[in-house]
Amino acid sequence: MKNERHAIITGASTGIGFATAEIWLKTGNSATFIGRRANALQNTKRRLVSSGVLENQIDLFPGDAANPEQMTKLFSGWKRPHLDLIVQAAGQRFTGSGENTNLENWKSSMESNLFSAVVLPPLALPLLRKSAKENRSPCIVNIANALAMKASAGMIAYSTAKAALAHYTKCLALELANEGIRVNAVAPAAVDTEMLRSGANDAAYENFKKDLAAYHPLGRIGTAEEIARGILFLAAPENSWITGTVLNIDGGYSLK
Repeated sequence: MKNERHAIITGASTGIGFATAEIWLKTGNSATFIGRRANALQNTKRRLVSSGVLENQIDLFPGDAANPEQMTKLFSGWKRPHLDLIVQAAGQRFTGSGENTNLENWKSSMESNLFSAVVLPPLALPLLRKSAKENRSPCIVNIANALAMKASAGMIAYSTAKAALAHYTKCLALELANEGIRVNAVAPAAVDTEMLRSGANDAAYENFKKDLAAYHPLGRIGTAEEIARGILFLAAPENSWITGTVLNIDGGYSLK
């Protein structure tokens, strides 16, 4: 397609990543999905194709976004004419206090929620610079969290990693602004996803959602599609004057 834009999306198999991929593809764009589980990537592609997306809109790259060697292979074999957007939705939720979170969990949280977002951008810069020179307004959008902005007990490693990601977003935005490459993030509060559910049965999960709703002034938790629309708002070329922004999409959570 003449006006087709291409994205790299990590974490596209579930939740916010999947919702973003679905909207992006169904507006006529294309994407490369990165994920550690090849079967999950294939299943995601089949699911989207069965809903009307064309097979040639989707490329798959099994790999770990936090692994520089694997991500270097992605770009050494790159075939798409452009790269206009990177959505970094890969991440993992960790619970635990400062007292009972061991060093391995700290390392795992940092790798899943921070390091998975710092490897791709420098490797992608040649493609992003090409896009900028062609006035395509390339953008990187990271998925931070409302807990990055507001201290909360019981999720210290996760909150700290997401806070680091939010600050990384601002630093990288400043570094790349004079090249026309934008960097933004969204900061969702509780969102109805597989990650939030964490294997709970239906009754337990419904009760959990009701409990969480009380922390959000709008009286409910969010949906993955609502976060996806915020991501794509930040990425849109018509919003090319937005960079270094961490957008709260949180039902008012940050107001309390």
